[in-house]
Amino acid sequence: MNLIKIKDFNISSVGIKNPLKRTNGYGSEIAYNGLSFVIQSPVVELSHVEVKGDNEEKKKYLAGTFQLSDNFEYFQIFCSIHELIIRYLVRYSTYPDYDILKNTDGSEDEIREKFTSSINKSSNSNMFIKVKLTNETMFFDKKKYKISGLELNKGDKVIFIIRPNPIVSDNESAAQSWTCIQCLKLN
Repeated sequence: MNLIKIKDFNISSVGIKNPLKRTNGYGSEIAYNGLSFVIQSPVVELSHVEVKGDNEEKKKYLAGTFQLSDNFEYFQIFCSIHELIIRYLVRYSTYPDYDILKNTDGSEDEIREKFTSSINKSSNSNMFIKVKLTNETMFFDKKKYKISGLELNKGDKVIFIIRPNPIVSDNESAAQSWTCIQCLKLN
């Protein structure tokens, strides 16, 4: 998996692969130059910590915010990916061979309304980011020693290495999220 540095990130290298049929809709991979990729987040202050989820009802995740003023390039990248996804969904909602957002009028406004993302602007000065955790997610302390993740608390400052999850869509809605590969606790 390619780690793309923010200073080297080029939105024109991001592509969305054709949708693949799944049990309940479609999945569409997001790639960088045709390959899976990860990026490093800016410093995020945690507002929600759920690292003990062990079933479908209690999923593991971390969520928090980062300052836009200090991290505008991240804002630009996440917004550009968001817009790329919207254009993709608008296009595929009109294809007769795919049942992607067919229960909409196909307008960009309605598709924006039906699309959910795990990264959003939360205020004029902050961006909200929620990342999924898996059993493979690795956690490290500030000395880069491996930890369990149970040490994380609301208010902690962290940096994520994240990868985009596929866009999932059906007749009614579409969503896209990110998975945390590694989490470095800074305090």
